Amino acid sequence: MEKPDYDLSQREHQLCRILWPNQPIASSKLVELCKTQLGWDKSTTYIRRLAQKGILKREDACVRMLVSQDDVQTACVEALIESPFEGSAGDLLALVKNVILTSNWSAP
Repeated sequence: MEKPDYDLSQREHQLCRILWPNQPIASSKLVELCKTQLGWDKSTTYIRRLAQKGILKREDACVRMLVSQDDVQTACVEALIESPFEGSAGDLLALVKNVILTSNWSAP
């Protein structure tokens, strides 16, 4: 199996967040959840894209994730460190600390 493509759009992430706790799920039920929770009329486009990226699998009218939430989150953090911070996790952490200390943001 090829390595999954973790470069996900915001909408693809939203779909993943619905899928993880509800999988395996019938395709029709997933489309219904996307409509009620996200207001989407065309979720099948994102389901197809995620299948092409190796993130989920559609089989026999059922959808299931091929990767864990931790896998996707780890890939996102690695991409963030690698690109804008040129591989420096320390620079990223310093910025996060500064943002937390100088704003009204608080962790859940």
